Amino acid sequence: MKREFKDASYIHGESGMPGYDFPEVTTKPLAIDAVEAIHQVLNESAEPITIIGTGAYTNLALLLQQHPEDKPLIKEFILMGGSISGGNVSSVAEFNVFTDPDAAAIVFKSELPITMIGLDVTLNALLTEESTNTLREMGPAGEMLYGIVTAYEDVHVGGKPMHDVNTICMLLILASSKLSHSQWMWLPKAQPSVRLLLISISLA
Repeated sequence: MKREFKDASYIHGESGMPGYDFPEVTTKPLAIDAVEAIHQVLNESAEPITIIGTGAYTNLALLLQQHPEDKPLIKEFILMGGSISGGNVSSVAEFNVFTDPDAAAIVFKSELPITMIGLDVTLNALLTEESTNTLREMGPAGEMLYGIVTAYEDVHVGGKPMHDVNTICMLLILASSKLSHSQWMWLPKAQPSVRLLLISISLA
């Protein structure tokens, strides 16, 4: 919002998803920007919407500034980002917060219901080599995922962390009510609406 943008092409490549040749995009861009598009979707929905964040939180922060009346229309914000034990772009900073800390500050202070899935979880949610090879047996979609995963440069002992997909797993698990209260940590009283997931997510 206020600082020079820095991407993660050194990890994700110039396209964001290297390793697979996607067909040329034929869909035309919207005539409105992302903030207005979110505003429109929220107001057209018959019920509050859960928003998933897997990058910087710039658009949501701008929405809260430009359309504060939309806050009751957001059921929850589930985000991949942050950390309580160390960063991945510095000793303390995680990339999605680091790349737009001003936006992160607005969102975390907004009193929206927030579930934060930080590096403490995602660095333990590893896709093993065996699981990666299994993707190739899952048809065209599996071949696409295999190409993207094998091109992904972030490698740890035991496999590759699937940071962003944890947000969708979290959404599915919340829908099935499989998490107990003991698996959460609530932030201090200053931020009572934010909860941290402390366990690795598994759909097994």
